[in-house]
Amino acid sequence: MNYTYEMRKKAPLWYNNFSEKYYQSAQVLAESKIPHNEVINYLRGLSIELLLKAILCTQTKDKPPKGHKLESLADKVGLSLNKHERDLLQLFTFIIEYAGRYPVSNNPEKDTAYHEKFLQTHFHTKDRLGKHSIYKPDEDSKSRLNQNNFQKLYRKILDKFIESYESGWQG
Repeated sequence: MNYTYEMRKKAPLWYNNFSEKYYQSAQVLAESKIPHNEVINYLRGLSIELLLKAILCTQTKDKPPKGHKLESLADKVGLSLNKHERDLLQLFTFIIEYAGRYPVSNNPEKDTAYHEKFLQTHFHTKDRLGKHSIYKPDEDSKSRLNQNNFQKLYRKILDKFIESYESGWQG
């Protein structure tokens, strides 16, 4: 069978398969213990984006929209998310758009918003030293960009894909 562009652009398994490739690549890098956090989280974010777009393909039978706004994509597919999951999607969105690809964003407002969200989700303020806050890592944060939180979110989205695919895809 000749898989044409017209077929591939709206076929959920193509998006799911690419999602799996990014997921596996992130896993390999994470297991290497080499500190490539930006690259690992970039790959994780792309795997989530492609999986959300796979769900959209099953629901709409059409090509998913362009863009990287993961929280918006999750809302479009009807995924129920808690605050921590929304925080993760917001962080992954920024990483896909900027932080995973460039050393500094070309948008100062978005750059500042990302770093504020990162501080909010990864640290808590313990003390103040004059005008400066002293931050301590919050290892228990459910909004932290780590393997455990990523896998829980990815599994939730994957379950939604399987449910959507099994309940109606006619490719």
